[in-house]
Amino acid sequence: MIAIKQLQTVCYILLISLWMHPVFAERGLAQETGVRETQATRSGNAEDITGAIQSINETITFLMTRQSDQAATELGVTAAEIEKRLIDLSVLKSAYERLLNSHSALDKMEQDKRSIKENYEKFRVKGVQEKPPYTLTLLDSVMEDFSTAERNLNNFDLSLELLRQEVSDDNERLKTAQKELRKNEEMLVDAGREEKKRLQWKVEGLNIQSSRLQATLQAKENEIERYEQEKDTTEIQIAWFKEKSDLIRSKITYNDDDLKHQMATMQQKKADILKEKQRLYQEQKIVEEKWIKAQQDFEKTHHEGQKAVAEAYLGARDEWRRTYQVALELNERAALLMDQQLIAWQNRYKLVNGKVSSEELEDMKRAADKNVEILGQTLKIQQSYLAGIQQRMSSIDLKLGEDGVSASFRRHLSVQLDAMRKHLERRLEYQTVILATDQIERRLFSEIENNLGQLTIEDRITDIKDNIVEFWNIEIWTVDNQPVTLKKAVTALVILLLGVALSKFFLSMIYSRFLLKSQFQETTASAVHKVLSYSAYLLIFLLALRMVNIPLTAFAFLGGAVAIGIGFGAQNLINNFISGFMILGERPINIGDLIEVDGVLGMVEEVGTRCTRVRTGENIHILVPNSTFLEQKITNWTLSNKKIRVNITVGVAYGSPVEQVRETLIRAAQEVPLVLANPEPFVIFDDFGDNALVFNLYFWVEISRVIQRRQIESDVRFKIDALFAQEGIVIAFPQRDVHLDTSNPLKITLDQ
Repeated sequence: MIAIKQLQTVCYILLISLWMHPVFAERGLAQETGVRETQATRSGNAEDITGAIQSINETITFLMTRQSDQAATELGVTAAEIEKRLIDLSVLKSAYERLLNSHSALDKMEQDKRSIKENYEKFRVKGVQEKPPYTLTLLDSVMEDFSTAERNLNNFDLSLELLRQEVSDDNERLKTAQKELRKNEEMLVDAGREEKKRLQWKVEGLNIQSSRLQATLQAKENEIERYEQEKDTTEIQIAWFKEKSDLIRSKITYNDDDLKHQMATMQQKKADILKEKQRLYQEQKIVEEKWIKAQQDFEKTHHEGQKAVAEAYLGARDEWRRTYQVALELNERAALLMDQQLIAWQNRYKLVNGKVSSEELEDMKRAADKNVEILGQTLKIQQSYLAGIQQRMSSIDLKLGEDGVSASFRRHLSVQLDAMRKHLERRLEYQTVILATDQIERRLFSEIENNLGQLTIEDRITDIKDNIVEFWNIEIWTVDNQPVTLKKAVTALVILLLGVALSKFFLSMIYSRFLLKSQFQETTASAVHKVLSYSAYLLIFLLALRMVNIPLTAFAFLGGAVAIGIGFGAQNLINNFISGFMILGERPINIGDLIEVDGVLGMVEEVGTRCTRVRTGENIHILVPNSTFLEQKITNWTLSNKKIRVNITVGVAYGSPVEQVRETLIRAAQEVPLVLANPEPFVIFDDFGDNALVFNLYFWVEISRVIQRRQIESDVRFKIDALFAQEGIVIAFPQRDVHLDTSNPLKITLDQ
């Protein structure tokens, strides 16, 4: 605690200077004040601080009894400085009073803390005064105290933070003031008589400032100590209320009388709101009539001076009209909130009764959480409205304070201001209902969480099971008022996949064991296999839908999607799909056929729904779209049978026996085993070439592989070469005869 001496020195110095002045010596006040200040300095208790305040009051009173100009002349200062000094003394007095109050508040807080500690200890020994079983009403009263204590605790933290910052700032200001005071006191020692009087006055002012800052600092430090004591006390209260609420909550039982009392209270409040609504309706009619009349008067007024008054009257009537509209709207909303409170109370006692499943708890939790969120948003909206109304009221107040406003105009503005006050009052009442509803919903939410936290393992397993079942039965879409759930969709999908897998297995057995070994051609067997497959898939799909009661109309929307797909991106796909079925039906190509596509020779291995797979002699697979076989020219070497005619061209030298050549060629073809005897091979003398006699050997072969034709042609050529060598027949090769003109000798020149 700072010394009271420093706080009271100012008045003492001031009165000493007055006492030394011959005009004020007769008063004898300086001596008396100095004695009181000294006593206060020594003790620093409330009595001495009160005495110091009294001394300051006497000084202020004495100065105020003198005329400002006269006192200024006598003290050698200006009248303005006298007025400023009086203000400084008043501020110093306020600092003393704050210090005195801080002492008193700190003492009282210490007593309260001791009392609360004693009561808390008694509670821990004896428990709650009321006898169990307890009701929710009793729990709410304790929880209200608990919530208030928590809010206070947060406020204490904010207040302490602000006070500590203020103390820090005041310390800096005090240092500056004391530095200035020391500087002027040094100057006072060496100053002349006139300068000394001026400096003396300034030193007294700096003493007042320094003393005020010290008193304020001490008061704030006392307040910080009090807030810390109060914070400790509040923490004790929070622990007390927490233990008390836990004890009450553990022994709460279903109390039908308490529930009926709460319901009756809510219903009575709602009845009062509805009764108020009827009254507002009646009054609104009168307000509407006055507004209509004001509007008509305004339209009839043409004089500029009267028009402003008529406009103000219309504004007042319009404000009352708006106020009643808002009041009725808020009245209806308040009635709905009373219903919400009633439901919350019923749910709270339902929790107490213990007849709530875990699924219902989750539903109630979601609903309560949503209600709290909506109430929070509504509260923000109301606060925004309140701020707007207050701003408009301030604007009206400013207009009322302007000069030159006529009495009638001022009266209408006052009426408008009264309407705004009523509007503000209605919104504040509605905000109170919102806060009460929010509090009940939050308590319900907290109690639901407590119940969920107390679930047994069996309850949690049941809860998980219920959640799975609930998720399993989620409705995906509806068709003809029949729900298609996730369970049905997944079951149908499983049936479909298993059915497709089993059908593939059995159909592959049928294809390999019966169709391929039957009299059907391989292509026909493949076509039958595909038809059976698609039919089986369709039946399985329909069966899967039937087993889970999903109507076919559930997929009606796919028809439009498929139609659009065909019209745009799926044209080629559908074209190839249809072409595949046409190929299987008409059979322009069969599996095992040797076909030539774009100059590439290959064997057909599979005719699919979209494309046909062809393997070349290099063992490279080519996927040919089915539409290609119907739209382009394709060579099928083995469509009707596997016999093809092959020809080999051979050139022999001029002068060779042509008949012997023909017989030798035929014999070469006949001696190759894979050349067919029927039809017989034959030879065509094709041309007298530039370098050879050209013969073509034609013979028939039966091929089933791409490379087989070339292998047979190669064997025949080997045989021809061997027989020609044996018969002495020369295979021609390109040659040129060069003829030289020898009628004249050739001239040869050698150059060096």
